[in-house]
Amino acid sequence: MSVKTSRSTNHLDFQDLPQTFAVMVKEFADGFYIEEHQHQRHQLLYASCGIMRLYTENEIWTVPNDRAIFIPAGTPHAVKMYGKVTMRTVYIDPAVSENELKSLRVIAVTALMRELIKALGQEAIDYQVGSRGEKISPADSL
Repeated sequence: MSVKTSRSTNHLDFQDLPQTFAVMVKEFADGFYIEEHQHQRHQLLYASCGIMRLYTENEIWTVPNDRAIFIPAGTPHAVKMYGKVTMRTVYIDPAVSENELKSLRVIAVTALMRELIKALGQEAIDYQVGSRGEKISPADSL
């Protein structure tokens, strides 16, 4: 795999990375709608600005900017933006939590978690072993 030293806003770039965690940062306008899709990786969907509404087959979740929603790998979902949204998506290798994380759940975003997500979102997509990205990655917190 070639080293991706820049950032990407294409979710496909984050699906086959060797790292356990990677963060995609993307801006959306009010009312923007992301059609139903799914990912190979678990997803922690967090908006540092704005509000998101997540739609699954049987549920609707409203996610304010002090919360994130955990979406298990393979879960079909769509997202609508309310207000200008800065989405910070943490993609998580499903192997890290094969047994524990099987269902959607809302998670409170603490100040520390917010800053770690923000910092990891500034790192190269495939940060290297020993790099700042690896050191701030929350690998032991799941």
